[in-house]
Amino acid sequence: MHRDMNKTSGRGQWRALGVLGLCTLGLGTLLIAGAVVLLGYFWHMSIRAKDGEVAHSQLWNRIVFSNWASRVVTITAALLRVCLGLQMGVFTAMAASLMIERAGVPLHSAPLISMLRAVPASPYSLLTAFVMSRQKKPIYTFALIASVSLTVGFQFASTALLSDFDLVNVTSAPTVANVSLFANPGGRNSDGLKLWNSQPLTYIRFAERPRTPLAAEQLPGNFEDTGHILRAVLPFETEASRSRLRRYEGPAAVIDSRVACVRPNITDSYFTILGANFGSSGYSLSEEIFVRGSFEFSDDYDGLPIDKETESQSFNSWPFNCVVPIGASGTSICSLNPDDLTDMGPIYSYMPSLSNTNTSLSTTIFLVFKSVGATHHWMEVLSNLGNMTDVDIVSHLAQWEADASDWPMTADGIWSRIHLPDTNHSISVSACFTVLGGTLHNVSMSSDKNGPEPSLHWDNGTAQFNTDVIRSRYWNPGNQTHTMNSQGILTLDSWENEKAHANIRLSASASRLPSIDEYRFSDPGKFLPCGILGSGVMGADSSRALHYAHSALFHDVMNTTGSLAEALQAVLMVTQQMEYYEHAPQVREVWRSPASHIMAEEKLIPVQWLGFTVIAGMIAIHFLLLITAAVLFLMFTKASWIGNVWMSLGQVVSAETEDIIRKSTCKDDSEVKRLTKMRKTPGGLRERMKVRKNEMNERYEIGSF
Repeated sequence: MHRDMNKTSGRGQWRALGVLGLCTLGLGTLLIAGAVVLLGYFWHMSIRAKDGEVAHSQLWNRIVFSNWASRVVTITAALLRVCLGLQMGVFTAMAASLMIERAGVPLHSAPLISMLRAVPASPYSLLTAFVMSRQKKPIYTFALIASVSLTVGFQFASTALLSDFDLVNVTSAPTVANVSLFANPGGRNSDGLKLWNSQPLTYIRFAERPRTPLAAEQLPGNFEDTGHILRAVLPFETEASRSRLRRYEGPAAVIDSRVACVRPNITDSYFTILGANFGSSGYSLSEEIFVRGSFEFSDDYDGLPIDKETESQSFNSWPFNCVVPIGASGTSICSLNPDDLTDMGPIYSYMPSLSNTNTSLSTTIFLVFKSVGATHHWMEVLSNLGNMTDVDIVSHLAQWEADASDWPMTADGIWSRIHLPDTNHSISVSACFTVLGGTLHNVSMSSDKNGPEPSLHWDNGTAQFNTDVIRSRYWNPGNQTHTMNSQGILTLDSWENEKAHANIRLSASASRLPSIDEYRFSDPGKFLPCGILGSGVMGADSSRALHYAHSALFHDVMNTTGSLAEALQAVLMVTQQMEYYEHAPQVREVWRSPASHIMAEEKLIPVQWLGFTVIAGMIAIHFLLLITAAVLFLMFTKASWIGNVWMSLGQVVSAETEDIIRKSTCKDDSEVKRLTKMRKTPGGLRERMKVRKNEMNERYEIGSF
């Protein structure tokens, strides 16, 4: 009867793990695997989004754009900690079983280690209880240290995972909405626009068709041509929307920023300078002279990027009256826009036009002037060669006018140069053709990066304005390293080649130059709209000076490229953008049309794999320890059933421990240790105990070996 009661029930291989242990191992493994797969998927999609991928899965979009990325990772890390912690409890029980049945444990630790088979506990409890010489069983010590390290490390799982996070601009889901366009503004009033007298707050982002500028050696010496520069104005009024735009399909204003500069022939020219008259001498009051005359081109126009109007053969030259800076003042531009000169009679209606424009908008001509020679030298020569007129006896103000019709003239590339007799002084003039405005097309544009809109900044190191970033936005040398992304603009991928929906006139760049006069062909004293792009740091000292921001950009592009056409197209694109966006919120003749666009948003997502790799590596080590312990537990233990308290407790009671148990009912652990030292055994404290089968009573109990 006594023997039957001490016999153990037959232990099945998996039954030894217990129902709770099996559930912890099975269900926990599934949850851990699912969490790792979810995190790996989220990391993979996030890295691809960081690298510029536009299309994302719906799940990723929901997590990121609802600002749940860090929360999902934190919750998943918490789930991992719970599952891994529970499995470490099973690992502790299996390790305790192996130690107490196979390796042997110190007598004073035997009760605790035996009970660790029955109750979930941290590996740390087993490590502190298992005191063993490393020379005998180092594998157990290594396994326990590794398991304790993993348990501690898993407490920082969320910290490690979140260390991979950073703020990144990622593309949102496509949005379809109506956009408003500044359309059909032909009848609007441009009075009050101060494009040339104002600095743009930012240099506005746009889309551009990749181009290959014509090589200088391919161009004849008498003209420059930028070639077609197709640019789409972004139909968004705010800087934030324009800067974050990644994809757009819908209507937009397309501008061809092409500029062609041709060498004109100057005839019937007169030079006038204002100054103060004091008897036999005169003094200039400003660094400006006034040049009037006529300009014309070769009769056949062969090889030129301009077309002659065929409707009238009677107008072959056109008058002008412009302001020219002298000294070191820079460059002046003087506009002839047919739409602004309709009161001048038919003469300006038959000026040459830019060829191959594919638009019904009229061509605007800018006469560009520059000079050589100091101001006082100009005053001296003109006062000697010219006639003094309009003398004011009170203020002593006067003007000197000289007929330059017979002065020497030379050709210098795109410039016609008029030389002052017997001096090195000269005036150079070139005629530049462009179309101010654009047409509405359905377009497609894209970019892989955000494009923050730069502004003009002062560089204390060079004591001048830094326009490098701005210049690169408006001038593309056409090489492989200078991409649209490096320029901070979008790529104009395609546009509708059919008939344009509407034209957009943006002619204020010509009509609103600072020097605005009621010009009349019959009154040679009236000036065309003119402005001076000063070469000084702060522009020109003149009432006709253009803002130093425009001057800095113009001269930077001019000095970098050596091309007047490139410099002029850059600054004209800036002023056309300023006009477009200044009128867009004011003019209500708006064309609304649906468009699809994708914006980038700054989101907190993983940008590297370091933290994830560390956690994944720890999980791999965890399963290696767990699987090894489970295999050894099932193969080499016979008396251990995980989760069975009475079995674990009953096996501690044996003939060898009965005396200590009886004496320890009111003693602490330190006193029990002293009792074990007093035992009459050769090993003393180092005596090892194992749970093994007692052949006499056939029960599993602890005993020395």
